[in-house]
Amino acid sequence: MPLVQLRNICLSFGDQPLLDEVNLVIEEKEKLALVGRNGSGKSTLLKLLQQTIQPDDGEIVFRDGIIISKLHQEIPAELNGDVRSIIALGNRSSGQLLFNYYMQQGNQKSEKLQQQLNENDSWRVDQQIKTLISKFDLNSQAIFSQLSGGLKRRVLLAQSLLSEPDLLLLD
Repeated sequence: MPLVQLRNICLSFGDQPLLDEVNLVIEEKEKLALVGRNGSGKSTLLKLLQQTIQPDDGEIVFRDGIIISKLHQEIPAELNGDVRSIIALGNRSSGQLLFNYYMQQGNQKSEKLQQQLNENDSWRVDQQIKTLISKFDLNSQAIFSQLSGGLKRRVLLAQSLLSEPDLLLLD
């Protein structure tokens, strides 16, 4: 079964249709590129795939259990923490726990937090974070806000890959 099927998708903003009877099938392992002028609907199509907006008409069918991740065009200004903490936020179940654990100073790690990490299999995610940091040649202790734009993008890409998505959207 395909990852995603768009069937006769219609979407308008105002009087002008942006997407008119669009059909698309995305298969596993497939790589697609959307090319078009500004305002032609590329980002809107990605928002439909992310389910942040709904079509006016038509149907979008997702494979059961699909994991979708997106790397946004803009680097969020509000991200504070070190590299490993920011990457950790890419995991829905353990991300915030690991973020809190990494951000605690020195040896003042709370027993309650460590227990929650154990219960959520967070140490497996911690190992995945270490692997991504190594593959992307990042400094885990570097402060995200002090990184160059290129390094920030690498951190955010690692964050997007942490969830091991079936579909990765690069806008």
